[in-house]
Amino acid sequence: MFLLKLVVVVFCFVSSGGFLLDGSTKSPQAQSVMSDSHFTTLLTFIFEERKSREKLENVVQRLKQQLTSFGNCNCKGAEVTDALKNNTDQLQNDLDLLRKDFSALQLQCAQFDKRLSTSEANTGRLKQDITGLKLVNSVTDLHSVFNLENKTNQLEIKVQNTENTIQTILSSANVRSQDIIGLLNKIKATDNMTLHLENEIKKSNGKLSIAVADINSRKQDFIALVSKTEDTNDKLKSLESKPMSKYYSIEKDVMNNVQHLQNGLNDTSLKLNRISNRAVLSARASGGTVASFAVIPFKHVHTAHGLNDLTSIRTEGKFTCEKSGLYLSSRLPSSITLSAKTIILFKQVHNSHGIIDLISIRNNGKFTCDKPGFYFISVYVATDANVVGYYTVYKNNEPIATAYRHPNSYIIIVATIVTERLRTNDTVYIQNGPEIYVRGIATGSLACRRKLKTSKLFAVGEDPFDTLRSVYSSKHPGHSESVDSEIFNVRGWYEFVRDHTILWERYYTEWLEAERPVFLLYYEDLKTNLPATLKKLAHFLEWRVHKKDIDCTLVMSEGHFHRRQVHNITNSEIFVGKLWHKLEDAELIV
Repeated sequence: MFLLKLVVVVFCFVSSGGFLLDGSTKSPQAQSVMSDSHFTTLLTFIFEERKSREKLENVVQRLKQQLTSFGNCNCKGAEVTDALKNNTDQLQNDLDLLRKDFSALQLQCAQFDKRLSTSEANTGRLKQDITGLKLVNSVTDLHSVFNLENKTNQLEIKVQNTENTIQTILSSANVRSQDIIGLLNKIKATDNMTLHLENEIKKSNGKLSIAVADINSRKQDFIALVSKTEDTNDKLKSLESKPMSKYYSIEKDVMNNVQHLQNGLNDTSLKLNRISNRAVLSARASGGTVASFAVIPFKHVHTAHGLNDLTSIRTEGKFTCEKSGLYLSSRLPSSITLSAKTIILFKQVHNSHGIIDLISIRNNGKFTCDKPGFYFISVYVATDANVVGYYTVYKNNEPIATAYRHPNSYIIIVATIVTERLRTNDTVYIQNGPEIYVRGIATGSLACRRKLKTSKLFAVGEDPFDTLRSVYSSKHPGHSESVDSEIFNVRGWYEFVRDHTILWERYYTEWLEAERPVFLLYYEDLKTNLPATLKKLAHFLEWRVHKKDIDCTLVMSEGHFHRRQVHNITNSEIFVGKLWHKLEDAELIV
């Protein structure tokens, strides 16, 4: 409030000359100018107002930063909400089942009341008949009537006892159904067996309903036997014993089903334990000179999981395998010159394990998948030809990865690594680009084909326009300080975009359709907010990341080479006509 008053006073003081009224206020004269003290005071007011405005701007900036940090919070509200929603749905299903059971019991109770009314009516008619018979003058007839009345009373007592027994059986059945519901609540801890348990309980409830219906039919027989003689007592006893035996047999079946479910849960736990038996190893070498034909000492173990013996690699730099897996390694038999667009024939199988069919790769260099799953595919080709070259890895005649060779070097190993989901009878092969000479001393291998057992996946997502543009410019001969737009005006550019658009689309489609949790890491987030993005990725993978590792990543996030932006080439200039529509269609599909 003081600041507002101060601003108003200063404003009025400065602009007071504009409010002079003729005849009432005299114009300022030369001798009545502002004194130094007034001027100093005015400057002080202005300076204080400026300082206050800067403080307000700092407070607003700090609030914006806090708001941004709150926006980047990795809260689990959505996950908790989904979990609560799933539990609510399960409780709603249980409530619906209980309501159905209650409705069935109400219907049965109504039927019992109806039958009881019928019995009371029949009893009333019998009493009227007996009253009429008492008026008979013959003593013998009266004696017979009294005997018949006594027998009728005994039958009514037996019928009542039978009804009590049936009610006891129904109560026991209800207790058993509550026990089954309790067992269901315990077994719900395993989500995979929930549906199976619900089906089994429904079957058990169906059997109980059949038993109740059988008891009801027996009760009708009891009511029909009221007017018969004493020889019906044996039949009533047999009818009393049958429902109990049936109930015990139903209870035994229910317990057997529960035991079967428990055995299934134990088998599932054992299978999960076997699946979780994974091994991971990451090691690095120390700096220094390695002698000729000596083992490169990768002695520093960076990450190890599921491995017991690390003595060999820490002392000699040699890894000893403890757990067998599925793999295949093959190579070229000798040096060869490959013509353009030919399949590289890795016919000589070096070693393999778990692969049944090796005929296809030995005859035509194509691998045929025997067991579906995720495969880690690694290929390298060594050449000393001083030309631009590349090769492409195909899956079922569709490209999935490409490796390029730069011409300004002597001998270079061109490698590519890709993870791909293969189904039974899928084929994988490598096809050369332009003609190039491949040295026999280097091996080309389709190596380490092992099923991935990771439970979480992450993929780096980038705009297809920027991706193809940067990859093509980086593979162009020579690293000049600026990108020449003429490299995009050749026929090779059109073929490159056509092939790699399919590759880009298949890459993201197969990763996102995997039956595992997938974290899509956007390349733009890595450029604009690298620390927060790395923390999100570590949280998804359940890794512990230290601050010094993130700081080191920030320092080494970019290399020393940067092109000079002489002319900013836009995507609309190089992706023209069909190329633009192809990439837009691929973006829509992904």
